[in-house]
Amino acid sequence: MAAVAGGVAHAAYPDRPITLVVGFPPGGGGDLYGRLVATAMGKTIGQTVIVENRPGAGGNIAAGLVAKAAPDGYTILLAMSGNLAVSPALKPQSLPYKVPEDFTPIGLILEAPHGLFVATPSRFKTAQEVIKTAKDKELTFASTGTGGAAHIGMETIKELGHLKLLHVPYKGSGPAITDMIGGQIDMFFATASPLVPQVQQGQLRVLALTGSQR
Repeated sequence: MAAVAGGVAHAAYPDRPITLVVGFPPGGGGDLYGRLVATAMGKTIGQTVIVENRPGAGGNIAAGLVAKAAPDGYTILLAMSGNLAVSPALKPQSLPYKVPEDFTPIGLILEAPHGLFVATPSRFKTAQEVIKTAKDKELTFASTGTGGAAHIGMETIKELGHLKLLHVPYKGSGPAITDMIGGQIDMFFATASPLVPQVQQGQLRVLALTGSQR
């Protein structure tokens, strides 16, 4: 995940507020990262950094807006692997931007594992139970957008395990979690770190994490 901006900064930069565009709605993981980054940037550079939420299409709408913004460094993007890596590889013709031509990378924000989450009242207590059930019965899983890293990751698990899983895309983790807690979907596969507080508060249960180590 990297924040990116277009163009070259002028000598007085920054002499006015900067807009950080986040491709997910308030309350979700991407929004949390964006606000943490904006706060830290503001303290470091001595200028206000405003978070602007533009959810939809797994962050591709936000990326398209930043690609078309003036290349002056005052409109930057909290980019995800989904909209800067997966989507350009899978559906380049349908995107309103080009990678890498339309962006200049600033820096890596973080690398985080994905997690498989269920609501606390869920009948599933382990990943093994999910796998066993999904071999015979179709289960639903949410992600934060079609073609995103989480979606592709879960589709890979589905293929490797020969599982019956139906993808339900959302604009962000907030709406997905709400529906999961309400029983509309069975599970949610997403970047794990922002959801740890909800696990600790007893709202969610994490069944599995990706990554090379625990």
